[in-house]
Amino acid sequence: MDRLSQGAPRGANLKDQRPFNDKAYVAQCVDKLYEFLIQFFEPTFKLGGGVRMEDAVLEQLRRLGYPYPLHKSMLMGIGSQPHKALAIITWVADYAKYFDSVNPLEDFFTGEDTPIGTPGPQQVEGNSTSGLLLKHCLQRGHDDTSFDEDAFLDSLVLEAVGPVQPVEEIEEELAHQHQEVQRLTALVEEKEARKKELQVDKLKIQNFEKYFKDMAAHFENKRMEVQNNEEELAALGPSLTACPGSRFPVRASARTLEHQNPGRYTHYPLPLDEW
Repeated sequence: MDRLSQGAPRGANLKDQRPFNDKAYVAQCVDKLYEFLIQFFEPTFKLGGGVRMEDAVLEQLRRLGYPYPLHKSMLMGIGSQPHKALAIITWVADYAKYFDSVNPLEDFFTGEDTPIGTPGPQQVEGNSTSGLLLKHCLQRGHDDTSFDEDAFLDSLVLEAVGPVQPVEEIEEELAHQHQEVQRLTALVEEKEARKKELQVDKLKIQNFEKYFKDMAAHFENKRMEVQNNEEELAALGPSLTACPGSRFPVRASARTLEHQNPGRYTHYPLPLDEW
């Protein structure tokens, strides 16, 4: 087995037997090139069929807008004038390259930030929009009598953006969406109002909790005061027995306690509505 560095075996040197010195053969090659290139724009284009090559090619080049001087005599002897054939073929090849890379519809309706000549989404699928425009130009020519502009625009829109929804259906859908937006807006407003109510109720609950906590502390203080009073009364028991039947010492003791602790026995919590 040979090493890879030796490379593949060379074939025999072949001599090019094609008769490029034959004007008829050169003209035939030019015809094939014309047919191949123009089929980029018109897939059904064929030379022959009772139409001479120079007439068919001349008509197609004029429709494509060939910018240089062009005469039928130039095409009739194209086999003996390869430089003229090369000039025409080069222009058609450049035109085909532009046709394959640029969507004219994207150029017409491009955005401000999109450079002119930027390939659009239709290029991925074979530039069908450009094909439709060019096919219209090639088939129509200069005849305006049988041109249906509305039908052409409809087919162009269908090719470029796909099926378009009828206006009536769009308006009906918009009305439905508007009603849905109103319903959702009302629902949001209702939820916001409910949220505010819950916040107010939460604040009230916090106030009630504080009130009950203060009341519990107040009652605990009162319980302690009662307990202290009972202890003081128990301590005054011997002095009360010294004056049987008399209530003055008790009242005097009460006044004495009030005098010693002003407000201690007359303080009560505020009503609930004042908290």
